[in-house]
Amino acid sequence: MGSNAPRSVRIAGRRTSMRLETQFWDALKDVAEREHADIGEICTRIAKRARHANLSSAVRVAMMDYYRGLAGNGSDTQEPGADNSPPQQSAIAGD
Repeated sequence: MGSNAPRSVRIAGRRTSMRLETQFWDALKDVAEREHADIGEICTRIAKRARHANLSSAVRVAMMDYYRGLAGNGSDTQEPGADNSPPQQSAIAGD
C-alpha cells in the first residue's frame, strides 16, 4: 500500500486534513471526475452521511462501496437513484 499522505480538503467550506493511502486519493479523484464534482464536494457528501464517524475511514468505505457498485451493475458510471444502483452509492450521490 502507498503511504498515508495527509492532504487538506474543504468539507462544507471548512478546511480539514485527512490521511489516506495513495490509492484512496487516486480513487477519490477518479470518483470526483466521474461524478462531475471536486474532491471537496465528494468528501462533503460522505461526511454528511457519515456523521460522527472518522472521515478517513468513511472515505475508504465510500470508495469501496462506489467501486463495488460499478462492478455490480457493469456500468462505467453510477446513476444515482436508478433501480440498479446499490444502496451504498448514496454515500457519494448528490442530494
